[in-house]
Amino acid sequence: PAQPNPWSESLSRVWPIFSLAAGVCLLAYLSALVFGWRGKAVLDRSFELSAREAEKSRVTPTFELPGRVSNVEVEVRTNLDNRWAGFSMALIDNATGAAYDFTAELSYYHGVEDGEAWREGGPNKTFYLSRVPPGVYYLRVEPETDNPLLAYRVILRRDVALARVPLIALLLLLLPPIWYQLRSSMFESSRWMESDHPRGGGDDDEDDE
Repeated sequence: PAQPNPWSESLSRVWPIFSLAAGVCLLAYLSALVFGWRGKAVLDRSFELSAREAEKSRVTPTFELPGRVSNVEVEVRTNLDNRWAGFSMALIDNATGAAYDFTAELSYYHGVEDGEAWREGGPNKTFYLSRVPPGVYYLRVEPETDNPLLAYRVILRRDVALARVPLIALLLLLLPPIWYQLRSSMFESSRWMESDHPRGGGDDDEDDE
């Protein structure tokens, strides 16, 4: 019962360390949002596709992906309304011909059933390509749709700071403080279980007296 809590000293050190590490993590994330070309659009093109057209493919002019090896955010906006569309895309290195192939499927349906409005899907979609080297690229897009006249817009952004990255980092940084806090609480609970007034006794113990 008289033994000092062996976890108290570690617990008093780990929270300041967590606070410092969390501050650095958030500062790095905010810096990525604010400075330089990061997250800015490198391509913004609009297209239309009529059901009567035989040639569906569209090819953009070349554009530069600056900086270092990092991600590319691809945002597709459409005029879908109770329709669907699928996009086969390729981000192609103009110098080497290396291609990053990817697809996007969108559908947007809505209506009223039994007096209740419902909605499924959406006309827009955002997804990411990871670890794309810098260079000069162009984008090839080939859509499929049941829309008689599909209008769509493709926006590419370079090196986008993802909110989930610092969130995951903060959760991992929390593990040591939580561990030390639990061990310290378990030690104190064990200590008080051996006393005349164990934790949680409360009103029952007072009534017995």
